[in-house]
Amino acid sequence: MSEGAEEEPHRHTGLEARNIARLQELAANFAAGALRPPIRAAANLLLAQDVASLRKRRATALELPSRTVWLCHRKNFTPTGRGSNAIDLFDVRPRPRAPEIASMVRKSVIKREPEVEQVGWLGEALFYLDIAPRLQVPGLVVPQLYGCKAWQDRLTMVIGYLEPAVVQPAGLERVDRSAGMVGRLGATTHAQRFYEADWVRPVMPRLPPETLFMLEKLAAHCIADAGEQSAIVAAIEHLIGSPDVLSRIRDHAYPCLAHGDLHERNVFAWEGNGRDAAVIDWGKVCRGLVGQDAVLLLLPRYIASDDWGDTDFPDAAERVQREVIAGAVSIDAALDPARIRLGLDLRLVFQAAVFAARSAADWTASDTRGASLRRCARIASMLRYVAGRCDSLLRQYS
Repeated sequence: MSEGAEEEPHRHTGLEARNIARLQELAANFAAGALRPPIRAAANLLLAQDVASLRKRRATALELPSRTVWLCHRKNFTPTGRGSNAIDLFDVRPRPRAPEIASMVRKSVIKREPEVEQVGWLGEALFYLDIAPRLQVPGLVVPQLYGCKAWQDRLTMVIGYLEPAVVQPAGLERVDRSAGMVGRLGATTHAQRFYEADWVRPVMPRLPPETLFMLEKLAAHCIADAGEQSAIVAAIEHLIGSPDVLSRIRDHAYPCLAHGDLHERNVFAWEGNGRDAAVIDWGKVCRGLVGQDAVLLLLPRYIASDDWGDTDFPDAAERVQREVIAGAVSIDAALDPARIRLGLDLRLVFQAAVFAARSAADWTASDTRGASLRRCARIASMLRYVAGRCDSLLRQYS
């Protein structure tokens, strides 16, 4: 929308400056005329309000030219200084008598880290403006952008609110649907080369400095045999510490546009028909590998939930891989399943290491005996599988 251009000068250089210019160009050319006047009025009003004013008015109504829209405070994120942070999400719902006004969310993103260290604080708006209108994936629903506005260190968007279906798929049915959608999304963005957009950044998980120490600690707690503990940690450490091998694996896998944060709260059955998957929160969109988004369906959920019952981790991983591959080849039958699997394997290795670094301190603390034993058995199964995949990848690509 025309609101996207901002008169205040931007003191940025390099990629970030080009992205801000690209955002403003796209926003200025956004087809505002395609929006019905009440929706455009609501979006413009939300963009014009400052955060303090919205906080004060969260229990009151927004007065529009023809109707009243209720404004409900939904979430409030406190900036942590660790990256781009969503702050002050406001959920706007129309009264039943005003169906011509869409439900929408005002979302602000604040920049907190240097350009080179963060995923890209403008990425979500650029995705909605540049790619979402051209993204046609069977069974996938993406929110619509109604307007955006950029400042030097903050971006505000007004996007459509997607209502989750009352009845969500349970347990493994939800995993299967989501994994299949990941395959279709990856194959579609690979075929259309959306990952080559000049604002999309290649991103791999960054490992905290204490990763290997915590990995050793977690393995020692969950696996009795000291020799097996050492072998598992050594295999994971060897692959993570082999940049040439990692580069060859990435080159052989299929590149795609990845969501980057596809955990269970960001994908759900949409109320429109209860079958399509709505995917929200594209703030970590990046250049990735086909299949990698499915890893968050496995970790940490396999460890923490009861969805998988008594399934061993290798069987759980194979199930997710099977659904991802089926989804991908439904879009392009020429895709090689072995190369699709590389995206899952590589991300799984890093996700397991990140999981260990973030979780070992908490999960090796006091716990009920039954829960602790079940959790340790699952962690041990996961670590053995990941170490086996590391050995296999090292043999194949060294």
